[in-house]
Amino acid sequence: LSNKFITLYKLCKELLSKQDHYDWGLRAIKSVLVVAGSLKRADQDRPEEQVLMRALRDFNIPKIVADDTPVFQGLISDLFPNLEVPRSKDQIFEKAIKVATCDLQLQPEDNFILKVVQLDELFDVRHSVFIIGDAGTGKSQTWKTLFKTYQNLKKKPMFTDLNPKAVTNDELYGIINPASREWQDGLFSNIMRDMANMTSEGPKWIVLDGDIDPMWIESLNTVMDDNKILTLASNERIALNPEMKLIFEISHLKTATPATVSRAGILYINPGDLGWNPYVTSWVETRENTAEKANLTILFDKYIPVMQDIISKRFKKITPIPGISHIQILCRLLESLIVPSNLPADSPKELYETYFVFALVWAYGSALYHDGATDYRAEFSKWFINEFKSVKFPPYVTVFDVWVDPIASEFTSWNDRVPKFELDADIPLQACLVHNSETIRIKYFLDILVDTRFPVMLIGLAGSGKTLLINEKLSQLDENFMIANVPFNFYYSGEMTQKILEKPLEKKAGKNFGPPGNKKLVYFLDDMNMPEVDTYGTVGPHTIIRQHLDYGHWYCRNKLTQKDIHNCQYVACMNPTAGSFTINPRLQRHFATFAVVFPSSESLFTIYNAILSDHLENVGNKFTFLVRKMCNNVVT
Repeated sequence: LSNKFITLYKLCKELLSKQDHYDWGLRAIKSVLVVAGSLKRADQDRPEEQVLMRALRDFNIPKIVADDTPVFQGLISDLFPNLEVPRSKDQIFEKAIKVATCDLQLQPEDNFILKVVQLDELFDVRHSVFIIGDAGTGKSQTWKTLFKTYQNLKKKPMFTDLNPKAVTNDELYGIINPASREWQDGLFSNIMRDMANMTSEGPKWIVLDGDIDPMWIESLNTVMDDNKILTLASNERIALNPEMKLIFEISHLKTATPATVSRAGILYINPGDLGWNPYVTSWVETRENTAEKANLTILFDKYIPVMQDIISKRFKKITPIPGISHIQILCRLLESLIVPSNLPADSPKELYETYFVFALVWAYGSALYHDGATDYRAEFSKWFINEFKSVKFPPYVTVFDVWVDPIASEFTSWNDRVPKFELDADIPLQACLVHNSETIRIKYFLDILVDTRFPVMLIGLAGSGKTLLINEKLSQLDENFMIANVPFNFYYSGEMTQKILEKPLEKKAGKNFGPPGNKKLVYFLDDMNMPEVDTYGTVGPHTIIRQHLDYGHWYCRNKLTQKDIHNCQYVACMNPTAGSFTINPRLQRHFATFAVVFPSSESLFTIYNAILSDHLENVGNKFTFLVRKMCNNVVT
């Protein structure tokens, strides 16, 4: 049996793809032996060959990526021929997970339940676990569902989350002040000490949700291996209790050393494990009208599989956007569009489809752009009209040139929404915004998304009018809103950003913070990709923003207490050819992204013609008829 064991690991090392999170060393061998031992004790009559085969399969499957799974299954069946051993299932526990999943208003899909069970099994063997997967694949929901299951089973669990990259290394573990020789405690050491001193028996988790880099994670080596002790610079040693676990929620392990990878159990969530269906089903269930639910389910099944498949293969976006992000934006747009004022209760399904297609086009096509060689918006429009013929668009226009007029209940041109320009003598010329069909569509979606508190990002080249568009929207908000400008530059650090974000906030009851009174605060993040990227690919200011968007809080750097931030939302701008070009996909996924194209020659003519003609037509300037008539020729 030992020969088979070692042969399997040797072959895995040679035949499987080279993933950063694969480890076929001694620690991995020891973990499998621990699993095999517990399986043997639970079922003493089972032959050892079956026990080992089950341990090898069930302990390694969670970390194998989808492409390697058939190879790994093949190796197992070659080494243990004609041996079929079912998974050891705990029916009562799996039923409890399904109940917890429904409590969280999620979908109890078999793949998802399996991931939660695998996480629980990993906790039995390892006290630290990496949950790895792309943005939006369900990493957070996996551990949150297990947490909810423990709550339902009256185990009294508790967790504390932090982003280790949102603070410096010294702020994470503590430092001795070189001048006064005084010990200043760190955030992680403080959380771990508090947990170790708790008398309750339930599971206690520290969730470290942030990029891995050797600078901070190497200090946890003694915590993650069998020593289970954190040694601080002050010579204090904090032991990890048996019920304490570390969860690392990350998107990759590119910057981790082999020493780190081998010390933790690994749960890899493939993009295809969950897909888009559970998210859509959960959203459709929140709708109240039965007819609406039925119509939407049919429409999602008709359009989304084709769109998800084609959007990343054929069309180029202005910045990489995770697949689930399109679904999120689509659902949010439908929430705003499918309302009784637009769609009365007895509306025909064709009208539902018209609104659905309008939202679909913008959810998937908002970030398409002209890269100099190909106009991907035009390509997308051609493809869409040929692929889906049930909704008729007006002739000679692209799918982006029209919107659904709620009064006529049909597609009409954006040009009908463009207001007449009137020059205000008090406003400097460079601050004037002349709307055209391009800007009016972005304004339309800004209105919807800012009002529903969904983060929006405009991306475009310098001079395409991003900041002007957002400033115009923000200036039109009522007095219940406060605006805080955060113009990023290369030298912004996480600490500076946190101070700027905290400046307009005031303390409420307990650990709650928010804008004064009942106001809402909009942070305008300009030039979002400008701050410096560190050696390991992390941007300090972005970690703070992501921690707030994901968990609704950040930490006070002096008192090490949690600050819950309420009634705040974000709008952002970015130039895709400056700074770090792109931002972390786990932050990008929270934003509805719109490409702001540089005005076409027609739009430029409209803009300058509107400004000049308004100036010439002004009665106070007393221009003659001939001069006024020259306006078009001058602009051309």
